[in-house]
Amino acid sequence: MEENNYLELIHKYLTNKIGLEEEQQLQLWLSEHPNNPAILEDYAKTWELSLQYKENESFDVDAGWKRLKTKAQATKTIPSKAPARIRPMTWFKRAAAVTLILAALGVLSHFLWTPSPQWVQVNTGEETQQLKLPDGTNVHLNKNSHLTYPEQFTGESRTISFSGEAFFEVERDVNHPFIIKSTDSEVKVLGTSFNLRSYPEEENTEVAVLTGKVQLAGKTDNNTMTFKVIEAMEVGTYNREDHSLHKEKTATANSTSWKTQELKFVNTSIENVVKAIAKHYQVKLDVSQANLQACTFTSSFSKDSIEDVMASFALALNVKVEKDTEGNYRISGGKACQ
Repeated sequence: MEENNYLELIHKYLTNKIGLEEEQQLQLWLSEHPNNPAILEDYAKTWELSLQYKENESFDVDAGWKRLKTKAQATKTIPSKAPARIRPMTWFKRAAAVTLILAALGVLSHFLWTPSPQWVQVNTGEETQQLKLPDGTNVHLNKNSHLTYPEQFTGESRTISFSGEAFFEVERDVNHPFIIKSTDSEVKVLGTSFNLRSYPEEENTEVAVLTGKVQLAGKTDNNTMTFKVIEAMEVGTYNREDHSLHKEKTATANSTSWKTQELKFVNTSIENVVKAIAKHYQVKLDVSQANLQACTFTSSFSKDSIEDVMASFALALNVKVEKDTEGNYRISGGKACQ
């Protein structure tokens, strides 16, 4: 990323004017080089010091920032001077000086000429998409999902940026953890399969683990990170509004119904049936007027329409199903189950 680009992103980050995609770009820049987090920290410390002035003092912050950016981009020119007379060095001192110069040039060349990784961006729009990452990880992307990853993974971790919903089958590598960064949260794994749902417009990030285990982390009220380990057949949920993080043992094959196009219920509580159907078909189901609290439901559906599913639901439980003008459903009646 060019210097003026990341300076603009840091400026927006420090002034709380950064957008979702810009924040993801900043996160990716931070992961591109081990020195980048230190650069951001230096700017942040300078910014915090500027906020300690008295309220009645007036400063043009934006103008000051532009001057700072101009300085960072300017080429430093050292005025030439007449050569100073120096005392002759011994052979040992000369050799030591040469060694230090070569070492410094080696470090400098590493930072200046080591190529930055190229990044690939995937936006699915109204389609689903399947792809394989450079490390062999398989990713099944749901609609309206965004994924950014490097052409080659380098460094100590395999870090990507993501929003939307996807099923990941992560190639195991104990020496290079796989990290997915989303808004205010991240998932860290070594090798496992799980479904991740993290749409910006939704308040929850949800990870349903089918095999292995993952670490789900989220920001707290004081801007630190808290985490929980989510194991197989568990669902972890992080709420971006109240910063809560919890898990429960409810992960099922229906967590990936958007990918398989199948729904399976075996003596499943009506509460979980309604959640699965609503999520799969993106509709609202109101069962508040139905006597179904203690009931269970057993059936399976494969590429069925929502109308067929609701007809089966009504027949099995002897309830009335009504569809409103917005395509949502209200369920009423039924006989209370024991």
